[in-house]
Amino acid sequence: MTTSADLQHALERVAIGDRDAFKRVYDATSAHLLAIALRLLNRRDLAERALQDTFVAVWQQARSYPSDALPPMAWLVTILRRKALDRSRRQPHAALADHATPPDAADVLDDAIALIGCTEDWRALSVTHRRAFAWALYDGMSAHDIARRLNLPVSTVRAGLRRALAHLKQRLDKTS
Repeated sequence: MTTSADLQHALERVAIGDRDAFKRVYDATSAHLLAIALRLLNRRDLAERALQDTFVAVWQQARSYPSDALPPMAWLVTILRRKALDRSRRQPHAALADHATPPDAADVLDDAIALIGCTEDWRALSVTHRRAFAWALYDGMSAHDIARRLNLPVSTVRAGLRRALAHLKQRLDKTS
């Protein structure tokens, strides 16, 4: 498994034009990023294009990667989300190209957490907190939407999301 430190080192090499390092970043992250793109776009063709756009941007922008402020996967997912949003804006009313069910947000998030080495900390959160976090991150649901879905007060959902985020941030700070 590739660690956050391995990805960070590879991105530093990509910044100086190392094609082998770029291949390592791609091999280590592309499946996970494609799953996120599928979740966001619900169309494999658009997800694959968003993934391609993401890696073009990584190649071009690796010099600007803020390694002191952001874990590598967070940076890659941020780029992917931007590219996916751009793709969805270009084709807002397009019919689904295939009937494949996109991966469940919680499963995608579980994979991401495992990739950055925070599985134990993630599992320490309640199932409800993990599910709410996944809905907010991958489905773009607001705290109000999540509260309605879980039949909880909005303030409880917001507090839970803050606790989950703080817990994961603290763990990531320790591993960086």
